[in-house]
Amino acid sequence: MCRIRRPLRGTSRARRTFLGLMAGGMLLAGCAGDGQTGLGINLVSPEQTRELGLQNWEQIRAQTPVSDNATYRRALDNVTTKLLRAAGEDPGAWEAVVFEGEEANAFALPGGKIGVYEGMFQVAENEAQLAAVVGHEIAHNQAQHAQQRLSSQAA
Repeated sequence: MCRIRRPLRGTSRARRTFLGLMAGGMLLAGCAGDGQTGLGINLVSPEQTRELGLQNWEQIRAQTPVSDNATYRRALDNVTTKLLRAAGEDPGAWEAVVFEGEEANAFALPGGKIGVYEGMFQVAENEAQLAAVVGHEIAHNQAQHAQQRLSSQAA
């Protein structure tokens, strides 16, 4: 399913965009504790966090080509829909996109946005392995890690 090898186009611009946004603290770059201010308060509201996530998503979409690989897109849609339903989420309220890029990476943004690079499909040998990655990204969103990280940065 996922292991369809084909030549990938250059990704230096997409990679720079992705890494630049990560450095800005807007992307969820992994698990790093509770991320709160230490005072048990959030200095950034869920609405502000969602708006920042949506702004970043639009920027990424404008600067990073979307994959034209229909097999990858179908696999991501299938896995995402099943996981979101299992997590009690409305799949229609989320967007998952496969981006061109050799990096084996995925990310989540507030506002129900998930990006997966083509390189992830070179690592994930089946939908179960892809589901582990996508489930991890959904969990970041549900746990509001971006809001916690932004609050820590604001503190």
